[in-house]
This record gives sequence, structure tokens and C-alpha cells, in this order.
Amino acid sequence: PMDCASCHINNYNNTKNPDHRAAGFPTNCAVCHTTSQWLGAKFDHSRTAFPLTGFHVSVSCQQCHINGKFAGLGTACANCHLANYNNTT
Repeated sequence: PMDCASCHINNYNNTKNPDHRAAGFPTNCAVCHTTSQWLGAKFDHSRTAFPLTGFHVSVSCQQCHINGKFAGLGTACANCHLANYNNTT
């Protein structure tokens, strides 16, 4: 079947690193995983409201997505770099 969740919904629901269900990840596993490389999932950040450029490309997911929060994050520089901003104003 083409729909992973029809057979593997328990795997999706029980995945905790990151917590797929809490993060609202799609149940279409092929968005991040391939059948030949399950671990080391890839996410295409260029399809989001915050495409990764410059230094952000090398930052780990966990540095921005604290406590597994993947949706609703601000995109303004000060959202993550407030201390740096405050030190320059």
C-alpha cells in the first residue's frame, strides 16, 4: 500500500524522538523517510516558512525545535537571538 499509516500507525504514534504525533508530522512517512534509509530522516526545510540559509543550515534540529516543538515557531531573528539583539540596542 502507498499509505504507510494504514499499516504502521502504531509505529507513528509511538515514535518519541521526535514525537511525531505531538509535533503534528504528516502520516505520509515518505515526506522524511525512504524505504532504503529509515534512520537519518531528511526534512526539506525549504518548503517551510523558514528556509535554512547561512549558519542555520549547520544547526541541529533540537537547537531550534526545543522540547520537540515543530509548529508555530516565530521566524524573526529576535525569537531565538534575543540576548544578542538586546546587547546591540
